[in-house]
Amino acid sequence: MGRKSTVAVLDEAIVGEVNRLIRMGRTIDDILAALEPLGVDVSRSAMGRYVKSARQSMEQYTKAQDVARIWMEKFGAEPSSDVSRLLPQMLEAVAHRTLEDMAEAEDIKSPEEVRVMARALKDLNGAKKGNIDIELKMREVREAERKKVLDAQEANLQQAVQAQGMSEEQADFWRRKILGID
Repeated sequence: MGRKSTVAVLDEAIVGEVNRLIRMGRTIDDILAALEPLGVDVSRSAMGRYVKSARQSMEQYTKAQDVARIWMEKFGAEPSSDVSRLLPQMLEAVAHRTLEDMAEAEDIKSPEEVRVMARALKDLNGAKKGNIDIELKMREVREAERKKVLDAQEANLQQAVQAQGMSEEQADFWRRKILGID
């Protein structure tokens, strides 16, 4: 793993200002000019590498947001779909892959990196539990709706039996064969 960027090791407030200027779309020369009064001496090539890396990260972040928005629109439209069940599994696979990469890396991980990954896995487990709870609740709601429809059909059938003077045998035929009520 290479050494840290000359810009990344600067004071946190200065790095924050550099990042703000990058987000605003400022050029490398604009950023260097803004840092000059602060007495910060960074080469143009170091700033160029940092800006390029930051913009690539922002581009990846934007793409990830776009993908997430599409998935969430799909999830919102069909909360009980396969997509809603797949999303936490995909995120868990990414988290586990990241853990594997961290374990295989030669450099020692900071406690902060380990804490962030542990928190991500904990949140994923909470999301999976939430999905299970939602699925169970949706099944209950569907079953209640089904029961309501069947009760209404049974009531309508009883009215028709009485109005038409049908026998219980005829009513059973309609109940089982036509309405699917046992």
